[in-house]
Amino acid sequence: MAPPGYSLITIDWANQEIAIVAILSGDRELIRAYETGDIYHAFGLAAGVVKEPDPESWRQSPGGELQRQMLKAAVLAINYGMGAEALALKVGITVHEALALLTTHHRVYHRFWTWREQYIDTALVRGEMRTIMGWPQRIVAVNRRAIANFAAQANAAELMRLAACIATEEGIEICMPVHDQFIAVAPDTEARAVADRLARIMVDAAAALFGRALRFRSTFNIIPHGQRYTDKRDLETWPFAVAEARRLEHGE
Repeated sequence: MAPPGYSLITIDWANQEIAIVAILSGDRELIRAYETGDIYHAFGLAAGVVKEPDPESWRQSPGGELQRQMLKAAVLAINYGMGAEALALKVGITVHEALALLTTHHRVYHRFWTWREQYIDTALVRGEMRTIMGWPQRIVAVNRRAIANFAAQANAAELMRLAACIATEEGIEICMPVHDQFIAVAPDTEARAVADRLARIMVDAAAALFGRALRFRSTFNIIPHGQRYTDKRDLETWPFAVAEARRLEHGE
C-alpha cells in the first residue's frame, strides 16, 4: 500500500516475451499478430478456432473470454516449447486438438520455428548462449527447451534492467519488479504523469534494444493510498497466508 498522499503505479508489458521472439526471429506474421493488439485472437483466427473477426466482440461473446484463456495458455505453452501431450494436459483439450494447434502454429509462424531451431543449434555448437547485451550463460546440460527459453527470458530481463535504470535516472521511484511488471510510487498529484513517463521509457528501452520494427505495448494501473496492491490470481492465497500468520503469531 502506498503511504498517505502517494499512489502505487503498476505497469507491465503486453506479451513481452512473445514480442521479443517475434523481433529476434524476424517472423512477420508473429509481429503482425502482436500488432493486432490481441495475439491470442489472431492465433485463434489462424487456427480456425475463432470465427469473430473483432477481438473485443469476441471477448464479450458467450464463452469468448474462456476461449481466450484457453488460447492464451496454448500460445504461451507453445512459446515455451511444450509438446502435444503436455499442452493437452495444460489447456484441457485432447491430444489430437493440441497437435492440431501445434501444427497450425508451425505453419503460420514458420519463420519463428526455423529461427528457434537455428538458435538452439548455434548455442549447442558454441557451448553458450548470450543475451542481446552480451551476458553469457554456459550450457552444462543439453535441454533444448531451456536453451530456446533463454532467448525470451534472459532478453526480457535485459529489457527490465534497462527500463529500470532509465526510470531511476529520471527520478521515478521504482519499488520493485514483478516478473514483467514494475511497481512504482509517486505523489497522488503526479501519479498519472509519472505513469505516462514510465510507459514512454519502457517503449524507448525496447526500441534501444530491439529496434523499431515493433512497438512494445504496456498497460498501467494507479492504486491510491487506502487500496492495497493485489494480483487477482492471489485473491485466495493472500487471506489464507494472513490467517496462518495470525494463527502462528498467537501460538495456535
